[in-house]
Amino acid sequence: MLVSKVDEVLTLPRPRPLWTVARALTLGSFVFFGLGAWIAVNGIYQELPLIAQTAPEGYDIFSYATMCIAMANVVPALYFWVVYGMSARARAAADHLAIVTVVGAGGIAACFLLGQYWDQVTLIFGTRRSGLLILLMFCAGAIDCLTSLLFYPVLVGFPNECVTALSLGEALT
Repeated sequence: MLVSKVDEVLTLPRPRPLWTVARALTLGSFVFFGLGAWIAVNGIYQELPLIAQTAPEGYDIFSYATMCIAMANVVPALYFWVVYGMSARARAAADHLAIVTVVGAGGIAACFLLGQYWDQVTLIFGTRRSGLLILLMFCAGAIDCLTSLLFYPVLVGFPNECVTALSLGEALT
């Protein structure tokens, strides 16, 4: 006996839930990952009104901080120049190493040193300056500028919505 296609029972696949715990944790992790992107620079700007009261530069320290962070944008360009000719596998290894050492350890070290030595004054060409503070602001700015270049290649193996979650985290800082 022949069975026609009309007689077959159609079974539809069960719809996938929009939010699972694993998906929510993954996207939340990328948001928090993005929140850490500019945290050092934001912390510096939060504290500058207090620093300006005791720094030899006074409220000009805001201009120094802006210039340090603007000049720190050279560091991602230098990093890109260094890894430009690498294979995809070597570039991924360099990116992961830079994330752990430069962004992770360097960011922690820069923030720790800023917290300890922000008020140190040095003589530069016979003038009292916050030399160490300015140098550490440059380092923190360089590390934070580098995060935008380093974080996005990590997303290659993840769904597209993880890019949105990382961007949201960076935007919230």
